[in-house]
Amino acid sequence: MSFLRIEKLGKIYPKSENLPPALDDINIEINNRGLVFIVGKSGSGKSTLLNLIGGLDAPTSGTIYIKDKAYSSFKEEDFDLLRRNEVGFIFQDFCLIDNLDVYENVKLALSIQNKIEDKDAILKAIEDVGLKGYEKHLGKELSAGQRQRVAIARAIVKSPEILLCDEPTGNLDFVTSHEVLQILQSLSKKSLVIIVSHNLEDAYVFADRIIELKQGCVIKDLSNNNSPSIVGQTAYISGIDFLSKEELEDVNSKISSGEIKQIKSRKELFANYKHEDQPYEEINYPQTRISVKKSFKLMNSLLKRQFLKIGLFSFISALIASMFSVSYMFVTAKEKTIYDQIAEQSKIISPIYRKTTDDIYHPSSIVTIYEKDLAKVRKSMPKEEFYPIVGITPFYSASSYFDTNNYPIYDATRSDYYDRLFDKNLYTKETNGVLITTEEYLKTLYNLETIEYLALADEIQPYGIYLSDFILDEYLDRNKSTNTYADYVGQLVSYENRVYSYTNRYINGVIKTDYKTKHASVFEQLNRLRTNNPGGLKEYQSSKEFRAYTRDVYEKYMYGYSFNPNFVKDISESGSRNCVRVPNAVMSIIYNEEESLIHDYRNGGFGNQGITSRFYHFDNYETPTSSNEVIIPFNVLNGIFQTTYTADEWNALLTSKKLTVKLYDSVTNKVVDTFTFDFVVGKNVGYMVSGEDVLKALNSYVIRYASILYGNQHNPKTVFSKMGLQKYMSLNIDGRYISHIIKGVRTYVDLFKILVSIAVVALLSILAFVSYNNIQRFTYEIGVIKSLGASNRDVRRIFSIQEIYLLVTSILMSIVGVIIAAFLANSVLAAAFNHNFSNMYTIFILQVDFSVILVVTGVIILTSIVAMIVPLIRMKKLKPINILKSRY
Repeated sequence: MSFLRIEKLGKIYPKSENLPPALDDINIEINNRGLVFIVGKSGSGKSTLLNLIGGLDAPTSGTIYIKDKAYSSFKEEDFDLLRRNEVGFIFQDFCLIDNLDVYENVKLALSIQNKIEDKDAILKAIEDVGLKGYEKHLGKELSAGQRQRVAIARAIVKSPEILLCDEPTGNLDFVTSHEVLQILQSLSKKSLVIIVSHNLEDAYVFADRIIELKQGCVIKDLSNNNSPSIVGQTAYISGIDFLSKEELEDVNSKISSGEIKQIKSRKELFANYKHEDQPYEEINYPQTRISVKKSFKLMNSLLKRQFLKIGLFSFISALIASMFSVSYMFVTAKEKTIYDQIAEQSKIISPIYRKTTDDIYHPSSIVTIYEKDLAKVRKSMPKEEFYPIVGITPFYSASSYFDTNNYPIYDATRSDYYDRLFDKNLYTKETNGVLITTEEYLKTLYNLETIEYLALADEIQPYGIYLSDFILDEYLDRNKSTNTYADYVGQLVSYENRVYSYTNRYINGVIKTDYKTKHASVFEQLNRLRTNNPGGLKEYQSSKEFRAYTRDVYEKYMYGYSFNPNFVKDISESGSRNCVRVPNAVMSIIYNEEESLIHDYRNGGFGNQGITSRFYHFDNYETPTSSNEVIIPFNVLNGIFQTTYTADEWNALLTSKKLTVKLYDSVTNKVVDTFTFDFVVGKNVGYMVSGEDVLKALNSYVIRYASILYGNQHNPKTVFSKMGLQKYMSLNIDGRYISHIIKGVRTYVDLFKILVSIAVVALLSILAFVSYNNIQRFTYEIGVIKSLGASNRDVRRIFSIQEIYLLVTSILMSIVGVIIAAFLANSVLAAAFNHNFSNMYTIFILQVDFSVILVVTGVIILTSIVAMIVPLIRMKKLKPINILKSRY
């Protein structure tokens, strides 16, 4: 009877119907001693087979027998018992728990067996793998080789009958790999050691048996018939790298003396395997579970370096719970004068926008700021510095905000902020226009003594722009480009934002900033996550470090720069734009002898807005006969007027071929300019193609100032007063912020009276999320513990203890939190009022009420218990291998 028998084993993964099975009809018999290598290329099924043998995964067909017991008859508890007592795992990624030291990681295997802590056995296992003296070192303080040795010690301390090793040397150098394999070779004298590896050389040196897989099938099964390295007058070696100095000297000596006549590869020692059953000892293992006492000890071990996090989560839970009282206190809120508080707390004035409507939060689109507006600003504060920002994309933009006339707005409190500013890989996807400024101001902005250019054009054009190295680095990195900065200067660089939007920019130079040094840790983390854990990017973007980086990037690096005060005029006349989207436009033609609208921005874009609001100049489409002519596709007119004319029929029908374009100021809603162009009806079905003079004329309106950057950041109160808050607003405060608060309190008092009764539901949801995540963050540790044989019941007991700590600390902190609610509630209310503003302010509005303490305490207890159960039930359904893989 074979110790381990595999019969007709197959494995097909659910999402691989069109791919060959991971394993296909595997039949293997293995005895209870020896070192067995399972080799093959990546994707051959090696790790899958190992996971099935260890009970970490389930086969699609066939079964595995251990000591004549079929896995197919095993219940979940049987697999727990198997991993707890009979099988030891050594993973390529070690699967240590970083919060535990070497001694504790090794002890973990005994704790799960519910054995009395055998300190001598633990220390011996550590010493056997060469780590004596490292007992108190944390896993993260060890090298890869040392971590692998810890994993081996943890596996052997419980004296398993089978030791399963998944690429145990995959992360190790040659010397360390050799040492680890020697350890495993010595263990194979008493146990069955199965190693998954892609390294055939190692297999021929150390293995007693080699099983080779290819596309899920066994193609070779070899055994070592002659273990000695020297047989007769022949030496069998696999290269001198695998010989110790003493062995090498011995071989050379015997060659010199004639004892060795020839040298052959160790491969020749291997022949086709013929199975012969060997007797093995039948061991009955107790079906123990981890005791409550050991559960406490184990949880304390896991948490002893995590109590700060437990305290932090408890504090957050308590803070959120204390917010429950805000609804009640809101109804007693009184009006206060807060303008001076806000002004004095405002440390930075972000770009200032001309308001479009009475919307008190932020503009929805670019509002043209004319030279006359700039003149008024400068006149009102002649001693202050103001720098206009032109509302065009300086180089690239993965989003379409400028094209659709929406200006990128920095407001991290907005729910869609990160979607607007970053793509899923956290590359910036929008740029902030062109800042017309001076080199002196850039020195202040970047905190540099001199402006250094990483690349400069041979000819500096008045319509050209300068870019920060940040913008080009983002563009090159995102597109995996090997171009250099020099490839972009001194020429019109084309960037296609959408299929219908094509623009060119002339790059005068690239400015060196200090962003890489200042935010080195952010880029290191981003590179690591993009490579190893893309799913962690979304979580990282909410971190304090990344938010600080975001603010810095938005305010400093995402502009294009021009040092030309006539930049708007020069770029309008440069002809560098192939497409103009005209905002706030009304267009009309003479149809049936009457003026008929074909586009009107005021009613949502009368007609086909997607085409009629854009003018193109493409060489590969129909070409206007004059520079002042526009070709309008016949199908556009048919769509507007519900006709079916051909282009020739339209041209014959229209006696007056004049296109009138009236441009409106979105603030005053008055006509600011009117253009009249010639037009013909064209056959092109996709675009309105225009002559060069048409684009230049429209550019003179479209390319305008979108906002103003305030240079002196130390005088916010004066700026707020002088700028006139009813006409302009800053990103960090709106001109009607004060009236917004007063109006909000009056408007929502009745609503908050209702919210007092339903706030418990909201608080339940929030606290459930916190409690749920307290379990979720130990997902990996649960996977490790389950892979060592812990049952679901053990896991529930261990991790429910964490919830007890959370409950106690959360309740205590919540009581304290409500007591000091006068301070916290006012801060929270300020945050709520600031939801549609860019900065947060501390505003004292609310009065304290302590009546919510008992309700908050009850909600925390109920929520924590329910929230703990949900993730543990979900984890029960996950196989250990899936939990472990989720980390890598």
